[in-house]
Amino acid sequence: MALLIRPISLFCLLLVLAACGGGGGGGGGGDAVDRPQARASADTTEVNAAEGTVHLDGGESTSPNGDITTWQWRFLSRPDGSEATLDGADTAQASFTPDLPGTYVIQLVVNDGTADSGDGSSSRVTVTALNPNPLAVVPNEINWILGTVQLDGSRSLPPDGGDAGQLVYDWTLTQKPDGSAAELDDGSQIYPRFTADEVGVYQARLVVRYGDKVSQPDTVNINIVEANAIPVARIDAPSDVTRGDTVTLDGSGSEDADGDSLQYRWRFIQNRPRGSSAELSSTDGAETTFVADSAYGTGRYNVELCVFDGTSRNCTDTRIEAAPAPGGANTAPVAEINPGNGDTFEAERGAEVTVSSGAYDVDGDALTHEWEFTDYPSGFDPESANGLEPSSYCSATYCPATFTPTVDGDYTVQLTVSDGQASDTTTETFTARLGANREPSARAAIAGGTPTTLVGNPVTLDGEDSSDPDDNRLSYQWTIIQRPDDSQAQLQRPNTALPTLTPDRAGAYVVSLVVTDEHGATSNYVPGNSLYEVTVLAKTENNAPITRIYKATAGIADYENRANPGPQHPHYDAAQPFVITNQWLEGDRNEFRADRFKLEADSTDPDGDTLSHLWTLVSAPAGNRMQVNGASGMDGVFGDNACVEAWTPVSEETWQAFRERIEAYTEWPCSKPALSPTEPGVYVFEYQVYDGSEFAGPFTATVHAVERANYPTLLMEVPSKNLAAEPSSVDVQTFFPLTIGNGFVISHVYPWKGPEIEVQRFRLTAFGGDYTLMNVETGSENMNYSSLFLDTATGETVGNGYLIAEGETVELVYKVEITGETPPSSVSEAIQMLQRMRSADIRGSFSVQERPGWTVTIEGS
Repeated sequence: MALLIRPISLFCLLLVLAACGGGGGGGGGGDAVDRPQARASADTTEVNAAEGTVHLDGGESTSPNGDITTWQWRFLSRPDGSEATLDGADTAQASFTPDLPGTYVIQLVVNDGTADSGDGSSSRVTVTALNPNPLAVVPNEINWILGTVQLDGSRSLPPDGGDAGQLVYDWTLTQKPDGSAAELDDGSQIYPRFTADEVGVYQARLVVRYGDKVSQPDTVNINIVEANAIPVARIDAPSDVTRGDTVTLDGSGSEDADGDSLQYRWRFIQNRPRGSSAELSSTDGAETTFVADSAYGTGRYNVELCVFDGTSRNCTDTRIEAAPAPGGANTAPVAEINPGNGDTFEAERGAEVTVSSGAYDVDGDALTHEWEFTDYPSGFDPESANGLEPSSYCSATYCPATFTPTVDGDYTVQLTVSDGQASDTTTETFTARLGANREPSARAAIAGGTPTTLVGNPVTLDGEDSSDPDDNRLSYQWTIIQRPDDSQAQLQRPNTALPTLTPDRAGAYVVSLVVTDEHGATSNYVPGNSLYEVTVLAKTENNAPITRIYKATAGIADYENRANPGPQHPHYDAAQPFVITNQWLEGDRNEFRADRFKLEADSTDPDGDTLSHLWTLVSAPAGNRMQVNGASGMDGVFGDNACVEAWTPVSEETWQAFRERIEAYTEWPCSKPALSPTEPGVYVFEYQVYDGSEFAGPFTATVHAVERANYPTLLMEVPSKNLAAEPSSVDVQTFFPLTIGNGFVISHVYPWKGPEIEVQRFRLTAFGGDYTLMNVETGSENMNYSSLFLDTATGETVGNGYLIAEGETVELVYKVEITGETPPSSVSEAIQMLQRMRSADIRGSFSVQERPGWTVTIEGS
């Protein structure tokens, strides 16, 4: 029975406690009688988002045990992204303003000092937030540091059923600290920026417009605190040094504006003079010394100082030149022979070998060089044209020689150098054979390309671009050259191509790479050369990069004529999609597509970290290929930052194979790829940027593309060359709204043929209906200049009501007619006329009646 009594007794106890409310009261009513009853109501259950306040009332709540003592309102659900808060959440009457459209469910829990109310339909209120108007949405608060600040209006919404791409943004900076000169760079951007130049609170307001509808303003506070000041490295060095002097280098003049303590790192960079064995007395103090023990090559010692304040690093260097010591005892020169062309002492039979002199004289004396063979293989004639010949480029410090080994075997070369008082002789043996071994090349990099990271994060180093001209297997040796104070970090797998380093202290880690081939030849290493070493900067805190992306035109007009509109920022949406023309042009380097768009990422890092960029095509029409725009990879064709590698005529890959390979790419590791799709449809791109510690993004850009014959609305194009006498061979797509400057240049007025100047041509083609030009306005503040729009086919002046019928193409020209002026007879007169025109506020504009917001504006002065 014991096995049954315990469970049954426990169940009865729980039943009694539940019925009695924990031991108080009586009767069999349970929760319905003894718990308080929450009764929630609202003054409205439907309101416009961000425009109306909902008032909640729990005053009708009841309790069988006495008075209600506490109220607690809370959201059970809100629209995704909503940051709405309840005011008076612990009172009988609360309120809130829905910040986003959608459904809000609010629950009320009351307590009578004994128990909480239960959940039921009477304790809940459901409110629907509508969106008949555009909605400005900004973050509640931004906390940032001095420097570039980016605002974010990307969560703003169009009216219900509207297209977010048609929103118009209007930001204003409404508050800034005393003394600040901050201004928004472009208040019409989704992500405008300003430079926070003072610590304190800034405030920005956003209003968005959709057609004739205007949102309520939304405001964000920006709290700006001090940024870390980058330290400044300074070296105080002597100006006059002779060989044998002890050189004192003082870095104590380095400073940090924040007063942070500094770590110092000294080292020789590049190569010390020949014959020098100088060592720095200290590599981590504020001061260091070394003995200038060689005047060879004017005794150039290059010394680097880097300082680190715990967050940022700054480096500088100085060059010390040691002059010969006057009147001292002569030091004999040293003869030294360096390897030949392959940087090893193996020589290719039949190929000319340049034997390099590494001789030096620490006194800085001029040297004479004498070369001769002391041994060579049977069958080789040292007196022939293949024999050892000094170079005609010999100098007082350097004199190489050449020879061509025609027979396999050992060639022993002797060099004797003299400073006029003493001499020295040395020999080296070159082994000639077919397939002589050559020195490998080390290439050190950081995987991902970003040199900054956080303490504790592993960083992968990359030596896979190291190479051997003979395709020999390579072995790797990575070495930590510098590390922060107290660091015990070690490289993992330092003898592989891809070792890792996990920083354990904030600061700089300098790591070198040397590779060795299977015959024992090693790569060169020069301290401070970025080919052979990398620097990883570790820090304890990070500010993420900030970015904003654009879709821009990348047409011929961007490059060929100053009077043409510059790069535009179109939406490439369903109303004004990208036009695929498949028109190819011949460039300086190779052919390229005239129709292309550019994706632009304007990214910056508040800590100054090096950024890595990546655009990814995540969705595209079937069969598409992003066609190559030239062979060279220059900016404006592929984009910038090496979006794709360049092809050269000496490449082993044919141009056609190269094109086919890169046209299949769906990723571009750069900030501004220029792309030419082949298929109509919708393209979706994502962009991410990485500072070595944090990613920003992904940000999405969508491009609609159509073939020209299927354009849905009024297509506007401009000729690539704006010369009336030279018809355009390429029309570049341009977008509404368009604002450009008059673009008057000296070629407009000298030699001026009068009586008018053509400023801009437009070609308009009506697809999907008729279009009417309205609000046509022209003007000038100088009566000698009058502007007008003309139909080039009819000569008709364009005015209000000008109709472009469906299927029709018209060409309009904006001109300035000139009266009361005589043609300038000199460049100086032309410049004066140009100044008058620029100050006359010559302007013109029109709009498209059927498309609100579609305007063309030619600005005056």
